[in-house]
Amino acid sequence: MSRSGVSSQSEPVPSASSRPRRMRAAERRQQIMRSSVRVFVEEGYGGATTAKIAAAAGITEPTIYLHFKNTKDLFVSLLDETYVFMKMLLEAFRDQEGDLYERYHKGIKSLSIVMEDRESVNLAVLWIIALTVNDPDVNSYVGRFDKTMMTLFSESLQKAAEHKYIVLKRPPEVFCRMLIAMANYIAIMAITGSNIDRTQLDGVLDLILTSVIEKPR
Repeated sequence: MSRSGVSSQSEPVPSASSRPRRMRAAERRQQIMRSSVRVFVEEGYGGATTAKIAAAAGITEPTIYLHFKNTKDLFVSLLDETYVFMKMLLEAFRDQEGDLYERYHKGIKSLSIVMEDRESVNLAVLWIIALTVNDPDVNSYVGRFDKTMMTLFSESLQKAAEHKYIVLKRPPEVFCRMLIAMANYIAIMAITGSNIDRTQLDGVLDLILTSVIEKPR
């Protein structure tokens, strides 16, 4: 026996390899963000508390405050992450060469497939929720996203028209507005549980495309 009365032949201490790996700060931050998306979608901006987000992430509430000041900071971080991702995609799309009409046609038609993915739908829903929030910080992100979408789409269409890949039948901004409105509609239908007929959706997306641009004769 030792002086403390505990036998020196106690159970062996688990090796480092057998212990659960502790998340790094960046990993924990991402886990909180991923878990919070569903909470914001289900509870809305006002109903998403740090307690609910902590429960969804399987962590204690104080852990959230190690990474985010409050729910607004977390919500804005989610918007910022999707904003940066979408901006990168649109810039890459704009800078591609070749038959833009065919790429747009393929890309727009794939929207109906992408929106069947729940995670993609939830991210789209966050922006719809952001439209209802009366807060200058959130409003600024919505404004930035809208301006970026409009600018990059317009630049892409103008560049394609200059290279004779497409003929513009309407101003580029018309196409952007129609496409954004359609994406929002698909997201709203997904949250309400409405089934969207793929044939009808493909037809509407095709109509949006052909009403604004066409291939050169």
